[in-house]
Amino acid sequence: MKLRLIPAGEFMMGSPGTESNADDETQHRVTLTKPFYLGVTEVTQEQYQKVMGKNPSQFKGPQNPVEKVRWADAVEFCRKLSAMPAEKTAGHVYRLPTEAEWEYACRSGTTTAYGFGDDASRLGDYGWYDNKNSGRTTHPVGGKQPNGWGLYDMHGNVMEWCQDWYGDYPSRSTTDPTGATSGSYRVSRGGSWSSIAWNCRSAHRDWDTPGRRYYYLGFRVLRSSIGSAAGGGVKPGERSGSVGPSGANGKRLNADNLADQRPAAMEFRGGVGDINQDPARPGPPEQSALDEWIGIGLLVAMFVAAILMALALANTFLTPSSGPSVHEIIMQTNTRPRFNKAGPKKCPTCDKGCAENATTCPGCGHNFD
Repeated sequence: MKLRLIPAGEFMMGSPGTESNADDETQHRVTLTKPFYLGVTEVTQEQYQKVMGKNPSQFKGPQNPVEKVRWADAVEFCRKLSAMPAEKTAGHVYRLPTEAEWEYACRSGTTTAYGFGDDASRLGDYGWYDNKNSGRTTHPVGGKQPNGWGLYDMHGNVMEWCQDWYGDYPSRSTTDPTGATSGSYRVSRGGSWSSIAWNCRSAHRDWDTPGRRYYYLGFRVLRSSIGSAAGGGVKPGERSGSVGPSGANGKRLNADNLADQRPAAMEFRGGVGDINQDPARPGPPEQSALDEWIGIGLLVAMFVAAILMALALANTFLTPSSGPSVHEIIMQTNTRPRFNKAGPKKCPTCDKGCAENATTCPGCGHNFD
């Protein structure tokens, strides 16, 4: 796993009105006070398998980006990576990038719609996007051109989980933002193999339910503690040759020996690699098959209800004014003649209903003859 050193700095986050009319991309100045290392590529299926012991991806391929991972799965990967002995000794902490860190790295010093400029026709040189360009699938990471800071697949391939809850941007300048304090959705960035070009812009924001898995959504890691590597002459944008320093056996940690460095038992302490996660609020539970079937059932019920409502509205508006409505027909069918129990003959004097064969009214004595 390769990392790039991203320098501290400031930039304009969001998009100008000339680029987009999206109401959630309010442009504002952001200052990041600390440098950080960011994954050169998205986490691959091979790397995820060696750390987590499983590969949930739909589009299988060891060098393809891992996908169908929940937000909590990505956080757990970072925690396990941080808990490796060599990483703990070096003081390295891995986590998801904040939304601001992600966009800052994606822009790589640019102010254009994409990290390479404003011309969307060039997007195919930098990322897998749209179904025609991608063939409706993910591809091995690093197969397109990198951005100015040497990061691959920042536009397309898979969207990437960020640390933040989705929420409105501030209207003023901010320093080291971490997003909304709470919410229902987590931010995802970058566009994917199925995204249109507009949704792959540097400023484009997306959000997803954190407890669900999607075959277009993966992640890349950020190392927040630079440690001794920063003092070793690594310049901003240069590549860190490994995930961390030498392990106990003298090997450099990389995608091939991550599993060898994983301890038999790991301790996961709240907050490690997660700047926004409340220890009292664990990650969302995994969606079960029963939950999915219940969801499908609800959708079917809503669909049937919508059809019935549409039919009722159609009857209301399409019934000719000259003829009776369905409601009137039903009322006419169910309406019986309203006669007095005494009979259908009506007395002209007291207006009382009398029996059909009565000769005098029992109420007033009127003589029908």
